[in-house]
Amino acid sequence: MKSKIFLIFSLSLLFFYIVVVGGCGKVTPCPSSETIAPPELILTTINVTPESAALTLGSTQQFASSGIFSAGSQIIQSINPSWEVVGGIGSISSSGLFTASAAGSGEIIARMGSIEGQAQVTVYVPPDVTPPAKPTGFNAAGGINSSALTWTLNPEPDLYRYKIFRRLQGESDFSQIAITGKVNSYADSGVPRSPGTHSYKIRAVDTSGNESEYSDEKSASPTIMLDAPSITIENITTNCATARWNAVSDATSYLISYGTDTGASNLGTITTTETCYLLSGLSEDTTYYIKGQAQGTYPGLIII
Repeated sequence: MKSKIFLIFSLSLLFFYIVVVGGCGKVTPCPSSETIAPPELILTTINVTPESAALTLGSTQQFASSGIFSAGSQIIQSINPSWEVVGGIGSISSSGLFTASAAGSGEIIARMGSIEGQAQVTVYVPPDVTPPAKPTGFNAAGGINSSALTWTLNPEPDLYRYKIFRRLQGESDFSQIAITGKVNSYADSGVPRSPGTHSYKIRAVDTSGNESEYSDEKSASPTIMLDAPSITIENITTNCATARWNAVSDATSYLISYGTDTGASNLGTITTTETCYLLSGLSEDTTYYIKGQAQGTYPGLIII
Protein backbone atom coordinates (compact mmCIF):
# COMPACT_ATOMS: atom_id res chain seq x y z
CA MET A 1 0.00 0.00 0.00
CA LYS A 2 1.42 3.35 -0.96
CA SER A 3 1.86 6.15 1.56
CA LYS A 4 -0.10 9.41 1.20
CA ILE A 5 1.05 12.86 2.33
CA PHE A 6 -1.45 15.49 3.61
CA LEU A 7 -0.73 19.14 4.56
CA ILE A 8 -2.83 20.25 7.50
CA PHE A 9 -2.76 24.01 8.50
CA SER A 10 -3.61 25.35 11.95
CA LEU A 11 -4.15 29.09 11.64
CA SER A 12 -4.85 29.66 15.31
CA LEU A 13 -1.61 28.05 16.46
CA LEU A 14 0.51 29.16 13.49
CA PHE A 15 1.71 25.58 13.02
CA PHE A 16 1.32 23.20 10.15
CA TYR A 17 1.94 19.49 9.98
CA ILE A 18 2.88 17.00 7.34
CA VAL A 19 0.85 13.95 7.94
CA VAL A 20 2.12 10.76 6.43
CA VAL A 21 -0.33 7.98 6.33
CA GLY A 22 1.51 4.78 5.77
CA GLY A 23 0.47 1.32 5.32
CA CYS A 24 0.51 0.76 9.03
CA GLY A 25 -1.83 3.68 9.65
CA LYS A 26 0.54 5.81 11.76
CA VAL A 27 0.44 9.59 11.67
CA THR A 28 3.80 11.36 11.99
CA PRO A 29 3.72 15.16 12.86
CA CYS A 30 6.42 17.49 11.60
CA PRO A 31 6.65 20.90 13.35
CA SER A 32 7.34 24.01 11.34
CA SER A 33 10.66 25.66 11.59
CA GLU A 34 9.28 29.21 12.78
CA THR A 35 6.68 30.62 15.36
CA ILE A 36 5.16 34.13 14.69
CA ALA A 37 4.19 36.09 17.95
CA PRO A 38 1.40 38.75 17.98
CA PRO A 39 2.57 42.44 18.13
CA GLU A 40 3.00 43.96 21.64
CA LEU A 41 0.41 46.65 22.62
CA ILE A 42 1.98 49.64 24.43
CA LEU A 43 -0.30 52.18 26.26
CA THR A 44 0.76 55.70 25.29
CA THR A 45 -2.17 57.98 26.18
CA ILE A 46 -5.23 58.01 28.45
CA ASN A 47 -8.20 60.17 27.45
CA VAL A 48 -10.77 61.17 30.12
CA THR A 49 -14.26 62.31 29.16
CA PRO A 50 -15.71 64.75 29.68
CA GLU A 51 -12.52 66.82 29.52
CA SER A 52 -14.00 69.46 31.86
CA ALA A 53 -17.08 69.86 34.03
CA ALA A 54 -18.71 72.55 36.18
CA LEU A 55 -20.83 71.10 38.97
CA THR A 56 -22.94 72.44 41.80
CA LEU A 57 -22.13 71.39 45.33
CA GLY A 58 -23.54 67.92 46.07
CA SER A 59 -24.03 66.87 42.44
CA THR A 60 -22.35 63.95 40.61
CA GLN A 61 -20.61 63.41 37.27
CA GLN A 62 -19.71 60.12 35.58
CA PHE A 63 -16.26 60.12 33.99
CA ALA A 64 -15.04 57.56 31.43
CA SER A 65 -11.60 56.69 30.08
CA SER A 66 -10.09 55.19 26.94
CA GLY A 67 -6.53 54.23 26.10
CA ILE A 68 -4.49 54.76 22.96
CA PHE A 69 -2.08 51.90 22.28
CA SER A 70 0.83 51.75 19.88
CA ALA A 71 1.17 48.51 17.90
CA GLY A 72 2.61 49.52 14.60
CA SER A 73 -0.51 51.66 14.25
CA GLN A 74 -2.63 53.29 16.97
CA ILE A 75 -5.39 51.27 18.58
CA ILE A 76 -8.05 52.85 20.86
CA GLN A 77 -9.88 50.70 23.35
CA SER A 78 -11.49 50.97 26.78
CA ILE A 79 -9.37 50.54 29.89
CA ASN A 80 -9.90 50.09 33.60
CA PRO A 81 -7.66 52.69 35.30
CA SER A 82 -7.41 53.79 38.92
CA TRP A 83 -9.14 57.15 39.67
CA GLU A 84 -8.00 60.05 41.82
CA VAL A 85 -9.32 63.51 42.77
CA VAL A 86 -6.85 66.38 43.17
CA GLY A 87 -7.86 69.63 44.88
CA GLY A 88 -10.06 68.36 47.72
CA ILE A 89 -13.27 69.09 45.82
CA GLY A 90 -14.89 65.67 46.19
CA SER A 91 -14.47 61.91 45.84
CA ILE A 92 -14.57 59.41 42.96
CA SER A 93 -15.52 55.73 42.84
CA SER A 94 -13.58 52.93 41.15
CA SER A 95 -15.99 53.21 38.21
CA GLY A 96 -15.30 56.94 37.72
CA LEU A 97 -18.39 58.43 39.44
CA PHE A 98 -17.38 61.79 40.95
CA THR A 99 -19.31 63.40 43.84
CA ALA A 100 -18.77 67.14 44.46
CA SER A 101 -18.45 67.89 48.18
CA ALA A 102 -16.49 71.17 48.38
CA ALA A 103 -16.44 74.34 46.29
CA GLY A 104 -13.28 75.04 44.29
CA SER A 105 -11.26 73.85 41.29
CA GLY A 106 -9.45 70.55 40.86
CA GLU A 107 -8.62 67.61 38.59
CA ILE A 108 -9.87 64.11 37.96
CA ILE A 109 -6.97 61.77 37.14
CA ALA A 110 -7.17 58.33 35.49
CA ARG A 111 -3.95 56.35 35.89
CA MET A 112 -2.47 53.11 34.58
CA GLY A 113 1.14 52.61 35.53
CA SER A 114 3.01 55.78 34.64
CA ILE A 115 0.40 56.97 32.12
CA GLU A 116 -2.19 59.53 33.26
CA GLY A 117 -5.17 61.35 31.80
CA GLN A 118 -6.83 64.41 33.37
CA ALA A 119 -10.13 66.29 33.38
CA GLN A 120 -10.65 69.76 34.87
CA VAL A 121 -13.51 70.19 37.37
CA THR A 122 -15.01 73.29 39.01
CA VAL A 123 -17.43 72.93 41.92
CA TYR A 124 -19.52 75.97 42.87
CA VAL A 125 -22.20 76.77 45.39
CA PRO A 126 -25.55 77.10 43.63
CA PRO A 127 -27.06 80.60 43.81
CA ASP A 128 -29.49 81.28 46.64
CA VAL A 129 -32.93 81.91 45.17
CA THR A 130 -34.96 81.39 48.35
CA PRO A 131 -36.40 84.66 49.71
CA PRO A 132 -36.88 85.40 53.41
CA ALA A 133 -40.26 84.71 54.96
CA LYS A 134 -42.92 87.41 55.00
CA PRO A 135 -42.26 89.73 57.98
CA THR A 136 -44.62 89.22 60.89
CA GLY A 137 -45.70 91.27 63.89
CA PHE A 138 -45.63 94.50 61.89
CA ASN A 139 -47.21 97.51 63.58
CA ALA A 140 -47.35 101.30 63.08
CA ALA A 141 -48.13 103.94 65.71
CA GLY A 142 -48.36 107.71 65.41
CA GLY A 143 -46.00 109.93 67.41
CA ILE A 144 -45.20 113.62 67.42
CA ASN A 145 -44.36 114.50 63.81
CA SER A 146 -43.44 110.87 63.18
CA SER A 147 -44.64 107.29 62.93
CA ALA A 148 -43.06 104.46 64.94
CA LEU A 149 -42.81 101.14 63.05
CA THR A 150 -41.98 97.84 64.75
CA TRP A 151 -41.90 94.20 63.64
CA THR A 152 -40.58 90.75 64.55
CA LEU A 153 -37.05 90.14 63.31
CA ASN A 154 -36.90 87.43 60.63
CA PRO A 155 -35.17 84.17 61.71
CA GLU A 156 -33.16 83.54 58.51
CA PRO A 157 -29.38 83.42 59.15
CA ASP A 158 -28.70 85.30 55.89
CA LEU A 159 -31.11 88.14 56.70
CA TYR A 160 -29.51 91.42 55.59
CA ARG A 161 -31.92 94.36 55.84
CA TYR A 162 -35.48 95.69 55.48
CA LYS A 163 -37.10 98.05 53.00
CA ILE A 164 -39.69 100.50 54.32
CA PHE A 165 -42.64 101.67 52.19
CA ARG A 166 -45.19 104.42 52.89
CA ARG A 167 -48.38 105.65 51.25
CA LEU A 168 -49.47 109.09 52.36
CA GLN A 169 -53.12 109.85 52.90
CA GLY A 170 -54.70 110.71 49.56
CA GLU A 171 -52.08 108.87 47.48
CA SER A 172 -52.74 105.64 45.58
CA ASP A 173 -49.24 104.09 45.50
CA PHE A 174 -46.62 103.14 48.04
CA SER A 175 -43.11 104.62 47.81
CA GLN A 176 -39.93 103.30 49.35
CA ILE A 177 -38.79 105.74 52.03
CA ALA A 178 -35.91 103.93 53.74
CA ILE A 179 -33.63 100.90 53.91
CA THR A 180 -32.66 99.74 57.39
CA GLY A 181 -30.12 97.25 58.65
CA LYS A 182 -30.88 94.01 60.45
CA VAL A 183 -33.20 95.73 62.96
CA ASN A 184 -36.83 95.45 64.05
CA SER A 185 -37.91 99.08 64.27
CA TYR A 186 -37.90 102.34 62.34
CA ALA A 187 -39.04 105.91 63.07
CA ASP A 188 -40.49 107.78 60.11
CA SER A 189 -39.76 111.42 60.95
CA GLY A 190 -40.33 112.57 57.38
CA VAL A 191 -44.11 112.72 57.51
CA PRO A 192 -45.67 115.92 56.12
CA ARG A 193 -46.56 118.65 58.61
CA SER A 194 -50.25 118.16 57.98
CA PRO A 195 -52.85 115.92 59.61
CA GLY A 196 -53.36 112.54 57.99
CA THR A 197 -53.42 108.80 58.37
CA HIS A 198 -50.58 107.14 56.47
CA SER A 199 -50.13 103.48 55.50
CA TYR A 200 -46.92 101.45 55.86
CA LYS A 201 -45.52 98.05 54.88
CA ILE A 202 -42.08 96.44 54.84
CA ARG A 203 -40.23 93.58 53.20
CA ALA A 204 -37.15 91.59 54.25
CA VAL A 205 -34.02 91.23 52.07
CA ASP A 206 -31.30 88.56 52.42
CA THR A 207 -27.58 88.72 51.58
CA SER A 208 -28.25 87.35 48.07
CA GLY A 209 -30.71 90.15 47.31
CA ASN A 210 -33.83 87.96 47.56
CA GLU A 211 -36.83 89.93 48.80
CA SER A 212 -39.73 88.60 50.86
CA GLU A 213 -43.41 89.23 50.37
CA TYR A 214 -44.70 92.52 51.72
CA SER A 215 -45.82 92.52 55.32
CA ASP A 216 -49.40 93.28 56.19
CA GLU A 217 -50.25 96.97 55.80
CA LYS A 218 -50.59 99.10 58.93
CA SER A 219 -51.65 102.74 59.40
CA ALA A 220 -50.55 105.53 61.72
CA SER A 221 -51.77 109.07 62.41
CA PRO A 222 -48.89 111.28 63.62
CA THR A 223 -49.54 114.20 65.93
CA ILE A 224 -48.44 117.29 64.02
CA MET A 225 -46.68 119.97 66.09
CA LEU A 226 -44.35 122.84 65.23
CA ASP A 227 -40.73 122.50 66.19
CA ALA A 228 -39.63 124.07 69.44
CA PRO A 229 -37.53 127.22 69.16
CA SER A 230 -33.95 127.03 70.36
CA ILE A 231 -33.41 129.88 72.83
CA THR A 232 -30.11 131.54 73.72
CA ILE A 233 -29.40 134.35 76.19
CA GLU A 234 -27.22 137.28 75.12
CA ASN A 235 -26.06 140.70 76.38
CA ILE A 236 -26.46 139.92 80.06
CA THR A 237 -26.10 142.99 82.35
CA THR A 238 -26.89 143.61 86.02
CA ASN A 239 -30.65 143.92 85.43
CA CYS A 240 -31.48 142.77 81.89
CA ALA A 241 -30.67 140.25 79.16
CA THR A 242 -31.76 139.48 75.61
CA ALA A 243 -33.48 136.21 74.77
CA ARG A 244 -33.04 135.17 71.14
CA TRP A 245 -34.39 132.15 69.26
CA ASN A 246 -34.46 130.69 65.76
CA ALA A 247 -37.34 131.13 63.36
CA VAL A 248 -39.54 128.03 63.25
CA SER A 249 -41.09 126.87 59.97
CA ASP A 250 -44.86 127.51 59.78
CA ALA A 251 -44.84 129.54 63.01
CA THR A 252 -46.90 132.75 63.06
CA SER A 253 -45.89 133.88 66.55
CA TYR A 254 -43.99 132.82 69.66
CA LEU A 255 -45.14 132.48 73.27
CA ILE A 256 -42.28 133.37 75.62
CA SER A 257 -42.43 133.21 79.40
CA TYR A 258 -39.81 133.55 82.13
CA GLY A 259 -39.45 133.47 85.87
CA THR A 260 -37.43 132.32 88.86
CA ASP A 261 -39.35 129.05 89.19
CA THR A 262 -38.70 126.00 87.02
CA GLY A 263 -42.04 126.56 85.31
CA ALA A 264 -40.62 129.84 83.99
CA SER A 265 -43.91 131.69 84.22
CA ASN A 266 -44.09 133.71 87.45
CA LEU A 267 -42.50 136.87 86.06
CA GLY A 268 -44.08 137.30 82.69
CA THR A 269 -45.46 135.82 79.47
CA ILE A 270 -45.48 137.59 76.12
CA THR A 271 -46.57 136.77 72.60
CA THR A 272 -44.45 138.15 69.79
CA THR A 273 -43.79 137.67 66.10
CA GLU A 274 -40.14 138.62 66.62
CA THR A 275 -37.31 136.20 67.31
CA CYS A 276 -35.88 138.10 70.28
CA TYR A 277 -37.09 139.72 73.52
CA LEU A 278 -35.48 141.97 76.14
CA LEU A 279 -35.84 140.64 79.67
CA SER A 280 -35.69 143.60 82.10
CA GLY A 281 -36.05 144.11 85.82
CA LEU A 282 -33.71 141.24 86.63
CA SER A 283 -31.87 140.93 89.96
CA GLU A 284 -28.26 140.07 90.55
CA ASP A 285 -27.29 136.63 91.87
CA THR A 286 -30.66 135.18 90.80
CA THR A 287 -31.31 132.17 88.53
CA TYR A 288 -33.96 132.72 85.87
CA TYR A 289 -35.75 130.24 83.62
CA ILE A 290 -37.18 130.95 80.19
CA LYS A 291 -39.27 128.87 77.85
CA GLY A 292 -40.69 129.36 74.39
CA GLN A 293 -43.28 127.83 72.13
CA ALA A 294 -43.89 128.36 68.41
CA GLN A 295 -47.51 128.98 67.52
CA GLY A 296 -49.33 128.51 64.24
CA THR A 297 -51.87 126.23 62.57
CA TYR A 298 -50.66 123.36 64.79
CA PRO A 299 -49.54 123.54 68.42
CA GLY A 300 -45.81 123.88 69.01
CA LEU A 301 -43.35 122.00 71.15
CA ILE A 302 -42.16 123.84 74.25
CA ILE A 303 -38.50 124.18 75.17
CA ILE A 304 -37.24 125.40 78.54
